Formats: sequence, structure tokens, C-alpha cells
Amino acid sequence: MAVQDKLGRTDCVYLANLAIAAVRAGYTTREVEVALRKIRMAAKSSMKNPDDEALYCALGNTVDILRRMGGVA
Repeated sequence: MAVQDKLGRTDCVYLANLAIAAVRAGYTTREVEVALRKIRMAAKSSMKNPDDEALYCALGNTVDILRRMGGVA
């Protein structure tokens, strides 16, 4: 993700930890993969249009979904 999506290393580690937490909480790897794909698409759109607040909020919402899956507050 760091290379393909130009995400920061810290962001990638954070998302990986959320994904691990979601799998440990009982979600399938396929469900986690779908959530990560949505995050990656939202991040890509947000980076293309950095001034669009709606896209930035959409990115936050997709991360919140993965956070809830993992039971992370």
C-alpha cells in the first residue's frame, strides 16, 4: 500500500493493525480485504482532490468501518 497508493508507512502500519484486530474479532479475511479496498479507493480519491472535504470525510468513514470491525474505539 505504501508504494502503490503512496500512503505513509505509519498509516499502513495502522491499517494493518486494524485489519489484524478485525480478523481476531471474527471477521473473515475476505471481509477485511473488502474494507481495506474501500479505504484504498477513498484515499486515492482524496489525494487526487485534496481540497474536497466530502472525499476526506468519506475516507474517515471507511477507516471507521474497519475500526469498528476490530472493536477499536
